[in-house]
Amino acid sequence: MGAIRLLLAIGLLCAVGGAQAAGKDSKLYDCSRPCPKADFNYKIAVEIKPTVILGSPLYYVSRQITGADEPDDWVLAPTLHAEPGKSFSVKIRNKISRKLSKLLGPPSPNRTDYVREANPTDGPYSAAKPYGFQFVGEQPDAGNDMSIVGNNKAYAINIPHQYDATNIHFHGLTITPHLFEPIGTDEAKADFIKIAPGECYCYSFTLPEDHPDGTFWYHIHHHGSAALQSWSGMAGLFIVKGPTDEVLEEYSKKQMQSSVPFVIWDPHTVPLDKNHSAYTLVATKKAADKYREYIQVGDFLSDQNDADKAYTLVNNALVPNMTAVAGQTIRFRVLCATTEAMCMFRLVDKNGKPHPFYDFASDGITQTEAIKRYQLIQAGGYRDDVLVQITRPGKYKFIQQALSNMQFFGMGG
Repeated sequence: MGAIRLLLAIGLLCAVGGAQAAGKDSKLYDCSRPCPKADFNYKIAVEIKPTVILGSPLYYVSRQITGADEPDDWVLAPTLHAEPGKSFSVKIRNKISRKLSKLLGPPSPNRTDYVREANPTDGPYSAAKPYGFQFVGEQPDAGNDMSIVGNNKAYAINIPHQYDATNIHFHGLTITPHLFEPIGTDEAKADFIKIAPGECYCYSFTLPEDHPDGTFWYHIHHHGSAALQSWSGMAGLFIVKGPTDEVLEEYSKKQMQSSVPFVIWDPHTVPLDKNHSAYTLVATKKAADKYREYIQVGDFLSDQNDADKAYTLVNNALVPNMTAVAGQTIRFRVLCATTEAMCMFRLVDKNGKPHPFYDFASDGITQTEAIKRYQLIQAGGYRDDVLVQITRPGKYKFIQQALSNMQFFGMGG
């Protein structure tokens, strides 16, 4: 048996949508109503809860997307499935307690904080300047000039706010645009879909008959709370099953393991003090809890570059272990679901010698032939399906190496 030890790092969250003919108007749902029946029907919820980070002494107290099928120790959103030509519906219920949210925080920055942190002269954003980033339009200056902020709506929407409001973006699927209300609108001034605590929403779509099979994903995309919620792990895989899966499943009966999710993400955290008023509401009463460290997501602006700790997780574990049979092939669905930096996927043996793998699909599109690689570099939102065959028993590592100093906001690799 060959134990594969996994270790990866961080990336940048992006959002790009597919397009299709505009669908029916979508509105906030009465939470007692089911979504229209589809071929694939899902119910998910948003709530605050503590979850153990596997392989660590950490309890992560955060806003999370939960579902009926994921285990209790799973932070990421549940994996969803669909097929070309079939319909799917996702009903989302926002179950966040406003009382618990207020206790947990972090507080939204006021306009003065925003100007101080966001100005391109000496704020955290200024770190991007040496790498060729140009700031356009009016910007707050080093003197923290409030005059251009005022009641400017463009600035107001950029200031982190409404941390408990959410929505969903199905990333890469060829479906009706669905970030704005109503779904399918092409109105430039349309408002973002916003699902507040106590509210529900129903997303219903049909995939085209010729939709590619492959690895996609879904994530939160409510402007104002997107970064904080993505640091909380509010994203999951969306798998479109099809001919590629049938071929690999036939092959796997003898020589291949089932596909394995490999979701890389980067919670930025600060300690949750045991004297914190939220601690008593979310901490369980088990004796073992006194040996655990409770953490919560850091404030987006002030902790952009100086969070207490920025962990890198694969799925829901810190340096997870995996066991494989020598000679078998494993399909990894690799998703870079990070908020900052970039991701690298590199396999080495116990002596540090690179081990090849085969990249056969990118961003949900299967290639005509697999590409032999020794490393894979991904920006946020990228997906790659790779085949790994461990030829000899032993310990192997997937590792992350510094890519360069040019990461999101110049924070380094």
